[in-house]
Amino acid sequence: MFVRLAAARSIWESMRWSWLLLLLTLAGLGCDSRPPLADPIVLRSPLPEPQIWAVVPFSNESGVSTVDGAQVADQFVKVIEESSGLSCVALNRTLATMQILGMRAVLTHQDAARLREAMGVDGLVVGTVTAWNPYPPPTMALAAQLYLRPGVVIPASGLPARGDQPAAAASGSFDSSNHAVLANLRVYAAARHEPGGSYGEDIYLVSMQRYSEFACHEILKRLLETLAPPAPRR
Repeated sequence: MFVRLAAARSIWESMRWSWLLLLLTLAGLGCDSRPPLADPIVLRSPLPEPQIWAVVPFSNESGVSTVDGAQVADQFVKVIEESSGLSCVALNRTLATMQILGMRAVLTHQDAARLREAMGVDGLVVGTVTAWNPYPPPTMALAAQLYLRPGVVIPASGLPARGDQPAAAASGSFDSSNHAVLANLRVYAAARHEPGGSYGEDIYLVSMQRYSEFACHEILKRLLETLAPPAPRR
């Protein structure tokens, strides 16, 4: 009698733990129902060596007085930092060096060369905001020039940079009502938003700070393409 009771109790305990383990497993699977994460698109520098760049506060030629050129420059710093082969000094360091030099803005090629040399960086980005509309659908247009340290070989030409002339220049207008712009935005935002968030990828259309980050990414992409060697002929 006692042997049968002990055997039954053992079977019951074994079944109870099996069910408990199954419930815990199912609960764990249910908690991890978020969509899988993906790697974002990363820009790659075509220059032969790792680079340290700096960014000057963007000048404002948009006609909108509320544009913050320093904030746009901060977004450009961010996209440089996210790129392979590039790093960027903080905007505060650029501002501090400009203050030491008594330079309120970079207005000429000579200003750019002087500031780049004083900071000891490999490259200096000087940009302008030419259009700005933060209301849906947002629009932003930028232009930028890159001044490289003299002697840096530019893969596109095979020649060394001069230092007192732009090694690359790029511009673009990003109107989010344009379907080509929206397609590029989706590629950029695909792995740069909170999965399951309220806005998803559309966060870049409701936040002008996020949208300016996308526009800076596109301008940096064009600068790097200008520096890249020509594609081999087929």
